[in-house]
Amino acid sequence: MLAEAARNAEFRAMREHRPDAAASGLATLRNRAVRDKRDRLLEALEDKPGRSFFSLLFGNSPYLTRMLLRDTQFAEALASQSSQALADRVLEELSAADPTMNRDRLMRLLRRQRSRVAILVAACDCYGVWDVMQCAATLSETADRTVHLATEHLLLDRVRRGELAHPGENPAGPRWGYFLLAAGRHGARELGYTGDLSLIALYDPDVVEYTGTRSPEDCFARVTRDMARILQARTRHGYVFRTDLRLRPDAPATPLAITRHFALEYYRRSGRTWERATLINARPVAGDVTAGSGFLSELRPFIWEEGLDFDSVEDIHSISRQIHRFRRRGAPRARGLDLALSPGGIREIEFFVLMHQLAYGGRSRHLRGSGVLPMLDTIEREHFVLPREAADLRDAYLTLRRVEHRVQMVNDQPTRALPASRSGLDNVACLAGLESGDELTVVAQRAMERVHQLFQTRFTAPEKKPDLTELILDGPAGGPEPQPVLREEGFRKPQDAVEIFRGWAEGGHASTSSARARAAVRAVLPELIAALGRTPDPDRALTRIDHFFDALPADVSFFPMVKANTWLLNLVAVVMGSAPGLAESLRLNPRILEAVLDPAFFLPLPDREALASALSERLDGVDDFRERVATLEVWTREHRFQIGIQTLQNLVTSEDALRCRSDLADIAAATVLQMAIAETGERFGAVAGSRCAVLALGDLGARELAHDSTLDLVLVADYPSAGDATNPGDHVDEARFYDRIASRLFSTLEHHTEHGSLYRVREQGAPDVADPSPTITLHQLLTRLSGAMSTRDLMALVRSRVICGDEQVRQAVERGIRDALSHRVDPGQLAEDVAAMRRLRHTDPPDDPFGLSHGPGGLLDLRLLAQYLVVRYAHAFPQTISGETLDCFETLAAAEAISAEELQTLADATRMQRAIRDMLGLASEGGITIHEAPGVLREKLAVALQYDSPEALEEGYGSARDRVFGIFQNRVELKSG
Repeated sequence: MLAEAARNAEFRAMREHRPDAAASGLATLRNRAVRDKRDRLLEALEDKPGRSFFSLLFGNSPYLTRMLLRDTQFAEALASQSSQALADRVLEELSAADPTMNRDRLMRLLRRQRSRVAILVAACDCYGVWDVMQCAATLSETADRTVHLATEHLLLDRVRRGELAHPGENPAGPRWGYFLLAAGRHGARELGYTGDLSLIALYDPDVVEYTGTRSPEDCFARVTRDMARILQARTRHGYVFRTDLRLRPDAPATPLAITRHFALEYYRRSGRTWERATLINARPVAGDVTAGSGFLSELRPFIWEEGLDFDSVEDIHSISRQIHRFRRRGAPRARGLDLALSPGGIREIEFFVLMHQLAYGGRSRHLRGSGVLPMLDTIEREHFVLPREAADLRDAYLTLRRVEHRVQMVNDQPTRALPASRSGLDNVACLAGLESGDELTVVAQRAMERVHQLFQTRFTAPEKKPDLTELILDGPAGGPEPQPVLREEGFRKPQDAVEIFRGWAEGGHASTSSARARAAVRAVLPELIAALGRTPDPDRALTRIDHFFDALPADVSFFPMVKANTWLLNLVAVVMGSAPGLAESLRLNPRILEAVLDPAFFLPLPDREALASALSERLDGVDDFRERVATLEVWTREHRFQIGIQTLQNLVTSEDALRCRSDLADIAAATVLQMAIAETGERFGAVAGSRCAVLALGDLGARELAHDSTLDLVLVADYPSAGDATNPGDHVDEARFYDRIASRLFSTLEHHTEHGSLYRVREQGAPDVADPSPTITLHQLLTRLSGAMSTRDLMALVRSRVICGDEQVRQAVERGIRDALSHRVDPGQLAEDVAAMRRLRHTDPPDDPFGLSHGPGGLLDLRLLAQYLVVRYAHAFPQTISGETLDCFETLAAAEAISAEELQTLADATRMQRAIRDMLGLASEGGITIHEAPGVLREKLAVALQYDSPEALEEGYGSARDRVFGIFQNRVELKSG
């Protein structure tokens, strides 16, 4: 491929945006090539073309740099093999892979192959070896084979588990009855560099041979869920593809996999224009391809309506309105220009083609294909556009797709907007072989102007003018349009807002179907619009509210409720506009709003005793296991929502929020443990003289449970024969009894319903993390605690505690932990081990979306330092043994193990970073740092942390981290030798 690239003008036109990064990358690659004995790679690096090939990637893309430096084998292949041979090999390895391999191997394989395709496509695209559509086709083919392999793996796993019968061999492929349709760009084989996979999962009950104990619906929903997790879970090897499963019929109300019968009936009865558009590009990519093809054949009458009748004309208007939602007034900005959604962007080209297909596809079979460019050619041949117009659209599409790819390959981000910074623009320009970001912007704008001019002549309705409730809900009868009024309130997509508001007033949701509800909509609409206008993003807030209303059952009278309590509108608007996590919780659990009307909702958070008493009262008279679990889930979600709201409104400190979440989890675990013990005893008989308790580690063990923390739990069991090693077979029944309890406990805590899951649970084997068993006997635990323990285990013990269960077991475990931590350790070895642990975590850190945990002076350093100091000094000051980070520092200072100045620094930094993490976690989608947070959010943080301004907060934040890292270096790293 190196030889192919070196011949092209694109290769010679590229520049390095960061020469220092290019030089560093080359040096590292050379060193690793020596280490890995990659002779052909070393030979290539001796020549200028070889050095340029890699340095241009290193100097422009941190993402490609990471991928290349960790795969010298593929780097060598790039230097010595052709592009097509490389693509064929990567794809063949996916096709030839054994789907019965274990899950970890599969995930590593998929991530490795995806990484290699990303490198190959980027190089071929940038260096002009392939055109952008060949790159898209290769990405799509990779996605096809990836989804196929993951799906086969999961289906065969269900066969192994006894849930499905193996369908046997078939010339057309296995007849599983279950299949996945690819839609969108993936379905059209036009997948973007970081494009999502839009997948629809269906199954045919008439074909499926289900042999399990649950149901085919449950089986295939889990297969679909696991497939998505395999592809998009981020591990240390990266991820494969982001997946979107929301295109299935009636997605909010249906399982992840639905029957073909339901889907066919839904599309025939309720299918909408956008669903027709989605299915135009759909094709089967995994599972039972025969069944998938048959399903699409049956859908043809829905997709392709005969003639250009009234419905087809309305379809055209509907698609036109969808395009108008993305339009902007005035000329597009040079920086931050959205290549897809701005006027004249990729989306308008796609809609231009789609509009002709929907309008005329019923009469012209030639228009029933997929892909923008093939269909654009057909539209030209069918004389719907002039050759010059088709050429303009074609050139613009290719230009914008090329620029879009380069924007995305810098950092593997799914953005379609040009960078807002000059440096970012210049970086993309370098990848595109252009002189500057200004030139890049001109190229993109010229392409978009040509498209938009053409698009306006086809699909833009005459603009009319705006007024409020009557103006928005009743529409103009020769009067002004409402959009400008909404635009003044901050809505960037006012037409979207109008359609949503009118949908409510017309009874479009179950919650607005009654006359009373519709009257209430009209009464509260002005206040709601004003409340939404005060949020950072009114459009997004409105979309979330609409989804919330869509999920509301008819018996939840939201609008009458807010009519009587208009202050709720502000709360709902704040949640929808500023806290995606809380918004989703509210959507899944709309009755939570009833708890907000409780006067205690905004009072200080209750302590553990008050919480336990409240739950006991709620459960009184509820005897059925499932009903008790359902009651517990509702109660827990209400209080977690309360903590989130109080955090968002600066009514509670981060420390109180962490402790209250921990108390909630403790009480939930205690309640479920009691229920599991009782149920297991009734079904299988109790074990006389036995008892158990739950040991928590990590965040819950330290009483520092964040809103997104996982519960690390282990069940500690004590029964008469537990310590008898002479005849282990004698206590198999006792061990099985407690394994059943543990399984019931953990599965109930993380049980997923239509309302979501209460917690994520990670079953631990304590204190030896290599032991996968969720149950350990008290004898085994105490034996381990009394023996030699590694620094890692001792550090874990600092953040551990018994959260519920038998009191005698609790006392024994806590005494064993205290004794283990009270042994004197070698200070030098301890410091060396902790320094090594820190280096390991910073070298290969887990996800840190907000940039708070990792990096010098972050939350990880604070936590490690607290654990280190406890292990270091507990033999002399046993009172310092505490899992709570702030308590550790305070007791250490009281014992004079750290200075008062160090205490002040560490405590202030802990409080600050926790508060920032909590607020960012509630108020952002995905990961943003404090520097990237919206101004409104930074102002809220500054107020919460008592800073005069967001700028002062950022300065204080950086200074605090520097001081913490200085203490860590002085206390740990300098003493590690």
